[in-house]
Amino acid sequence: MKIFRYFLFSIFISTNIFANLELTEKEKAWLQDHPVIRVSNETNWPPYDFKETKPEGYAIDLLRIIESRLGVEFKFISSSSWGRLVEMAEKRQIDVIHPLAFTEDRAEYLNFTTPILELIPVLAVRKDFKPLHKIEDLAGYKLGIIPSFSYHRELMEDYPEINFVQVVSPAHALTHLSAGRIDAYADSLGSVNYFIEKFFLTNIEIKSELEFDKFGVLDMRVGIRNDWPEFYEIFQKALDSITEDEKVELRRKWIFSYKDIKYYNPNQTEKAKLSNHRIIRLKQLGNIPPIAQVNRLGNREGILYEYFKILEGSLNLMTTIIEKKEYTNDDVDLIFPVAKTDSIIPGFGQRIKLTETPISICFNKKYNIFSNFTDLSNEKIGMLREFKDIPELATIIHKNEITYYDNIQEGLVAVFKSNINIFYGPSYEVTYHLNKNKSLQLKTIIDPEIKFGYYVAVSDNIDWIIPIIEKTLLSVDDYSHQQITKKWTSFTYEQGINWNIIVTFILSVIFASGIIILFFTFKWKKLLDISKTQEKIHSRLSENEVEYKNRIKDTQLFVAKIMHELKNQLNPLAGFVELLDLTPLNEKQKNYLKQIDLSRSSLLDLLQKIDYYIKISSKENILEKDLIETKNFISIIENNFTSKAHTKNIELIIKVSEDFPDFFHINYEALMLVINELLKNAVEFTSSGFVEIDFNKYKSPKHQAFDLELIISDSGIGFGDITTDTKDTTEDFFAHAEKVSSGLGLPLVYAVIKKLNGSVKFKSTDGKGSQFKIRCYDIKYEINNPQDLIKTKEELEMEKIIFENSKILIADDIKYNITVIKRLLNNSGLDFTEVYNGRKVFEQLKINRPDLIFLDMRMPNVDGFEIAEKIKETPEFSDIPVIATSSSPEIHKKVISLRVCDGYLQKPYKKADIYRELMRFLPYTKT
Repeated sequence: MKIFRYFLFSIFISTNIFANLELTEKEKAWLQDHPVIRVSNETNWPPYDFKETKPEGYAIDLLRIIESRLGVEFKFISSSSWGRLVEMAEKRQIDVIHPLAFTEDRAEYLNFTTPILELIPVLAVRKDFKPLHKIEDLAGYKLGIIPSFSYHRELMEDYPEINFVQVVSPAHALTHLSAGRIDAYADSLGSVNYFIEKFFLTNIEIKSELEFDKFGVLDMRVGIRNDWPEFYEIFQKALDSITEDEKVELRRKWIFSYKDIKYYNPNQTEKAKLSNHRIIRLKQLGNIPPIAQVNRLGNREGILYEYFKILEGSLNLMTTIIEKKEYTNDDVDLIFPVAKTDSIIPGFGQRIKLTETPISICFNKKYNIFSNFTDLSNEKIGMLREFKDIPELATIIHKNEITYYDNIQEGLVAVFKSNINIFYGPSYEVTYHLNKNKSLQLKTIIDPEIKFGYYVAVSDNIDWIIPIIEKTLLSVDDYSHQQITKKWTSFTYEQGINWNIIVTFILSVIFASGIIILFFTFKWKKLLDISKTQEKIHSRLSENEVEYKNRIKDTQLFVAKIMHELKNQLNPLAGFVELLDLTPLNEKQKNYLKQIDLSRSSLLDLLQKIDYYIKISSKENILEKDLIETKNFISIIENNFTSKAHTKNIELIIKVSEDFPDFFHINYEALMLVINELLKNAVEFTSSGFVEIDFNKYKSPKHQAFDLELIISDSGIGFGDITTDTKDTTEDFFAHAEKVSSGLGLPLVYAVIKKLNGSVKFKSTDGKGSQFKIRCYDIKYEINNPQDLIKTKEELEMEKIIFENSKILIADDIKYNITVIKRLLNNSGLDFTEVYNGRKVFEQLKINRPDLIFLDMRMPNVDGFEIAEKIKETPEFSDIPVIATSSSPEIHKKVISLRVCDGYLQKPYKKADIYRELMRFLPYTKT
């Protein structure tokens, strides 16, 4: 079952089930004498070799396999500069460097292994750049190069007429290219694709058709210091032991490409016919996302175009689009997409099926769920017109009143308005439209037994190509089909999945996780009191202090490892639950599935809380202090909870005392955790009235310090008549917390407050609400922001930037956020316009067209994503860069996945981040 392939592969690696290496006794002794090997890690060359929280990438995973087989430790030496790593390898400060190309100068200090991967060189240019046919067309233009890249050096030697500009990294090069500071950049296909997606570089395209003359495909190898010939032989043996299947798995994980598809190889007769017909003329009928569509930039894309890419690569063809409205089979070779049962187009008598999709059955959420969708009668049913000839639907069509629709959107709207009860549509198209139009709140299930095919009609003039195309498509493996589908839809369907195995797996993991969680919950009180116990042992048994600390450390490491393993088991469950939800299930099964998902979410929440406690438990207090700006901190709380409170018709009240400082020092993560847990609890148990949080300042005996008091109160149901004070023990508070909440949130709040050198009191009156009063002592504060007084070299450089006659529109419902941006961009030469309501963005665009928009993604009345999408779909405004702003990591992920914005800024704002975004899109000079 392919859905378990990566899961089994990861277990395969982690459990060290590998082929035995035939090492000599001398080689084994060498490894024992060298247990740690220093290995390079370039931090910014994804997907091959990079680092976010740890070294990762294709080459890193390959080295991890070798590390495990040799039984040594690879210590990664990280740097963002490839030139620096090469220099360190030359000086023997690194033992192994990767991946790199062979050059004669490097061979003076390195031995090179056989190739570990192949790089396809491509040229990246802006979409508005002049047409390119060969490298020489860049004469006089700026081409970004990294001098330590071997083929970049050769480009400089072979094309002196090009104006070469030195860049420090691929990320640096591509952002400069997008901003217009260079005209082109040469790198590998995988790396360029990665950064285009990561940085929203929508104005860049890849010129893969250009021939790089003598470069071709680059063989990348591992370099090993040449004064270690023994290790070179050992390493090569380990590298040779890696199977082709393992390499394919790694390529598919990091650099999937059509190169991994086993293409059909035409015979000599077929090759002769193809050589006389190199260009295939295509005619697209209609715009049918995600099957075949034209995006807002005018580019053609979709699932069927992916299959045309396969045909181009396999059969060495080129495709071109025919735009004529009137055409014959002398003008066009293939027409698509067409259904199998479409009326015959004159001159196009035969069809080829490119792909197929299961059928989605859609119904309104108000409509009752039935257990059997194949036994319907007297129902108002809608379906695409093409479905009336599908044999599997004949019985349903015969028994029911059927309304036929010409497109998916009409059918879905009809279900939503209850004009029909059920709508049958192709899953790919249904999923696309429901994801795009969130207001269509419909339920869907998939009938995997009924399939709808997408075909191309073939001109009678080239009917000889039909068997060649069919054999090519048959040669594409199932995994590659899934990758294409996954790229354009939010799910993939795989025939033959054994759901009994998946359900058994899910239930087994949940049961095992539950047992372990129960064990640690039982031990929770002792964990919470770990600091107090430590003090007693220190005073009474000082001679055992070292042993005690070691035990605590071992326990924490053990618990952390278990938490990590549990999360690794729980994370795949979300995918399995989603896959199950896409299959036909009756109401009882749906309820079971919902309970499984709730259990998974609850267990994951518990693990995260335990993880955080482990993180802070080893410290006497939380020493990492952050500088917090009060106004910005308050706005983040408002963003997080205003909509939740409004949903329940609760008033959210935030009060700040007049003498509360503008800036203060405390651990941001810890304080926000406390507030989030308590406010979440208050909103959950309040059905009417209010939830209030007060920020108060009290005097402290220490100079330039204050006591921070937080009071969180609500008018909710209360939890009986309960009162705690600072004299309560941990066990007493835990007992009270169990009455307030069944989770571990409140005990964790208590533990965090103690680590913040604080105290907590809790009071509840049955039926009238509850109140938490928290005080943190001796908090340092600032009259001014010290960061305004200490400027970095980068900030000083940015103060020299003047933007040329540019207008900025800032859309945010919180005026303070707009003020921050304007203050940080003071004296930058920009002209600002402000709007506080999403509905007024378009009004302002028509009045005073801006050069760039800062758009808050969470505004009342209108969703920021809807605004951004509408801007990009309006021709007169589609070229205006839209920078999304938000404080939520989840919003950031959504911005990346939907790609409706050109950039992203995280709140709280940093001056350097704002300038970097502006410099990508606006003209500027440096004074």
